[in-house]
Amino acid sequence: MHEFKLRWRRQPNGELFLQRKEDEEKKEGCKKPEVSVYSSTGECGWNRSPNEGDPAFSPCMSANDSCSSEMLIKSPDSGNPAAFSPCMSANDSCSSEMLIKSPDSGNPAAFSPCMSANDSCSRLCTLCSCLSRQYHFVNIERSWTEAQSYCRENYTDLATIDNQEEMEALKGVVGSGYKGQAWIGLYDDRDSWQWSLADRDFYSEGETEFRNWDSGEPNNYGGSEHCVVMRTNGKWNDASSDTKTQPFICYDGDPAQRYILIKEKKTWREAQSYCREHHTDLASVRNQSENQEIQQTAGEKAVWIGLFRESWKWSDQSSSSYRYWTSEQPNNKGGEENCAVMKVKHDGGWGDQKCSNRHPFICYEDNLVLVRENKSWDEALSYCRQHYGDLVSVSTEQLQHWVKRRAQSTSTAHVWLGLRYSCALHFWFWVSGEGICQWNWAPGDGTMECGNTGAVECGGGQQWVSLPETEKLNFICSK
Repeated sequence: MHEFKLRWRRQPNGELFLQRKEDEEKKEGCKKPEVSVYSSTGECGWNRSPNEGDPAFSPCMSANDSCSSEMLIKSPDSGNPAAFSPCMSANDSCSSEMLIKSPDSGNPAAFSPCMSANDSCSRLCTLCSCLSRQYHFVNIERSWTEAQSYCRENYTDLATIDNQEEMEALKGVVGSGYKGQAWIGLYDDRDSWQWSLADRDFYSEGETEFRNWDSGEPNNYGGSEHCVVMRTNGKWNDASSDTKTQPFICYDGDPAQRYILIKEKKTWREAQSYCREHHTDLASVRNQSENQEIQQTAGEKAVWIGLFRESWKWSDQSSSSYRYWTSEQPNNKGGEENCAVMKVKHDGGWGDQKCSNRHPFICYEDNLVLVRENKSWDEALSYCRQHYGDLVSVSTEQLQHWVKRRAQSTSTAHVWLGLRYSCALHFWFWVSGEGICQWNWAPGDGTMECGNTGAVECGGGQQWVSLPETEKLNFICSK
């Protein structure tokens, strides 16, 4: 097995390139292989050594690679492509299993150019992940609404958390000097009631707002009442959708029998699925007349109807489903606990409190910046590197979510990403040097044409498209 050391050098024009470090001891007759250049503009070259079997550099390493800027590179054992490193023999064939490995830990540092769109990334992306937002702990006591306003004025919004990695970052930014509670961006929208049957043509103006609550309802008792039961008196009560089982009323478009009583007891979600499979949906109640008709159909039974609400939302309207509640939380003690705090001394676990309580709070600042200027791909790359960090590399599902959100505010049909096609190596890569762990090409796109670069659609499915690098588009930078 041959071993080579490569180190990053900088040309007079500022571009980075990799150069082989001379070994202190060389075998007689050994010739120095050619090494490809990875430039600061992201263009890669693949230079084969004239000596058969000498290594040629793979473009999957960047100057910021976590393995270190001076790496011990090993060429693969013959017939063992799974041990692939950044150096390939001139005669080595590509394999979808080839990885770039750190010499210290053996963990993948990036993908090889042979990685295909269908390859699994689950165990290979440990170094692709990065946070899409930066958190700020504000040690000023405010109500939840006041904290929300402060964050929106000075940062982006109150903290949204997508995963455990971000939760650890949140705990880290608070530090060890504070042991109390801090607001985050999660709140329970008590007024977000909606009908399971969402067809707008089904409702005339004002009919989606009809309500017939019983006295003292809805009260969200225990903090988990998100669905509605019609009691035997025709009045409504909010109830737990997860544990409570009831008979239910389905709606059918047949005028002869619009409402169908199902006597079998199910949870609200199970009842919804049953009605959608066998009829149209759970019953909507558009007016007092329909309320009486459903009450008569139910007889002497309390029944589920189709009204429900989404529990716990994020201030920035993110769709994150991540939760970190402490034991017995949320419980809506006293019926007014609609905002979430992080309990620092309880390992950062969350609890619900009255929104009028006053606590310090945590804001987040988005690490992605949409630039509403029309530039070519190269111009966009230079702009991002000069003013922020780089053109965005979409290396995680979380980043993909945030890129889509930013792209919705663009003034062009597409937005440049840091995605480029290498003519020399015949594959797509991120300018950051990270592997393409999440593929999101529009059907039939991702064409392998020289001069093409990657963009994301601002509408529709917001998938990636390949476009000539000379097109003028808005673009997204990462800090």
